[in-house]
Amino acid sequence: MSNVQVTVGQILKGNNGLYKIVEALKTNTVFKAAILGSTSQEIPRGARQFAVVKTETDESMKYVFNHVNPNNILLSNIDSAYPIVKVGDLGNMLREGYDDSRIQSLPTRAPEVWRGLGCFHSSDVWSIGATLTYWLAEGVVFGTGDKIIDDNTEAWCIAKIIRLVGPMPSPVNEAFRDEFSLARALEKEEYEDPETGEMKRFITVGTVRQELEKIEGVPRDLIEFIEYLLVIDHTKRPTAREVLRHPYLADLEA
Repeated sequence: MSNVQVTVGQILKGNNGLYKIVEALKTNTVFKAAILGSTSQEIPRGARQFAVVKTETDESMKYVFNHVNPNNILLSNIDSAYPIVKVGDLGNMLREGYDDSRIQSLPTRAPEVWRGLGCFHSSDVWSIGATLTYWLAEGVVFGTGDKIIDDNTEAWCIAKIIRLVGPMPSPVNEAFRDEFSLARALEKEEYEDPETGEMKRFITVGTVRQELEKIEGVPRDLIEFIEYLLVIDHTKRPTAREVLRHPYLADLEA
């Protein structure tokens, strides 16, 4: 976060135009900015520090957010009948299909990004499912929070996805083949505990459903909704618009 002092009503200059701070959130440390007179499709660099806008991620957009995770989803009015959800850090937006590097945070990275296919709108949908799982479990289910081996961070994350959701196709980028081979081994194999001699699994989580069913009070329809988001094949994963029409969300609005 920048050390620049920002106040509501202030007009700041970015590389692609001017933008005005129109709303303060989270005790004046996060801000919503309106772009003024800019014809650029990109968010000005300066606004990347402060912009918090509501975005609809669907197939009609030319950009993907690629940074949906618990740190970038801001909640307010949570005790009211109409809580407000805003997504921050939109400076990470990139063109759909970006594959120059594997983006997204490790715990919320989608299978197609791990495989080197690129990042798509449906990749953000996966990240929402992983984020909801994180919130319900009050900790990291995907990712490396339980890693017990040295290095091989990527392989561990891939192994967790295989166990939690299901098998992943081979990577399209040859550079990632060793990671996937090790991940498949980690997901299946056991090791001997040096202290007890007991055989233990490297990957100890179950499926997403099994992990969420351990948590008291999680409704079955919410678990089914999260499973609906976490589809390995990104071409079969729902779009944001389809997600909004899911019965679970319709029931919440009723």
